[in-house]
Amino acid sequence: MLGLDCMQKTLMTREQQLYQEATIGVPKKKAMTARTKSNLSFVKQNRPELFKAQGGQVQEDAPLPSGFKPLQDGWLHNPDTGVFLEPGGQKLWFDPEAREYQELYEGSTLPLCVHGGATSSSSRAKHVFIPDLHRTAQVLKADLGHLDRPAALLALLDPSAVAQAPHDRLIRRLAAARSEWSEEAISSALAGVLSSCEATGIALALVVGQSLEGCKRGRVKFETDRRRQVEKFPLAYVWLQNLLQ
Repeated sequence: MLGLDCMQKTLMTREQQLYQEATIGVPKKKAMTARTKSNLSFVKQNRPELFKAQGGQVQEDAPLPSGFKPLQDGWLHNPDTGVFLEPGGQKLWFDPEAREYQELYEGSTLPLCVHGGATSSSSRAKHVFIPDLHRTAQVLKADLGHLDRPAALLALLDPSAVAQAPHDRLIRRLAAARSEWSEEAISSALAGVLSSCEATGIALALVVGQSLEGCKRGRVKFETDRRRQVEKFPLAYVWLQNLLQ
């Protein structure tokens, strides 16, 4: 009988072992039938910790987030958005310049409304006002989801600067870095766009959330105003730029 008991333990399947562990201490009046005992669903219900993935990796039977595909070591990747999801749940993006993963920032929506306008002493000067930078970025197939809303841009350009489309350059520059943008970083991005343009008469004003940054080249005057409103949005930005030529 001793030899028979040893043989039975050797031939015991993994399912039977799991069931045996799960049923320790279970009253006999709740005993299951032989067919039900072999069902893994019973073991999963009573001892779910036996089926958890090791090392914090995603469980094999857990549904993947929409759009994500599995990579090695439990990482997930969304090829449409370029977002990576590590096993701990943190969202990252890959910075090709730094050649490392950075934390992805998801912008907030603030109860603000943006208004803009420009005047010029020259009839040749042009101004471009983009009240919704996120929507315009989608047309350019760029993602600005990491910027707070509202995000708006006002550009005042002389004729030589129109063809260089500094507003398009700024959108692509903002889309290239998907971590949180500080006011200093936004100001640096504006200056970088202006330095890449050869035109001399150009001014850019950018609103991101509660931040307002401006950069100019030439004789340009900036005027800003913050006014209380009783309507839908409690605070509105209004800024004017005058090109003095």
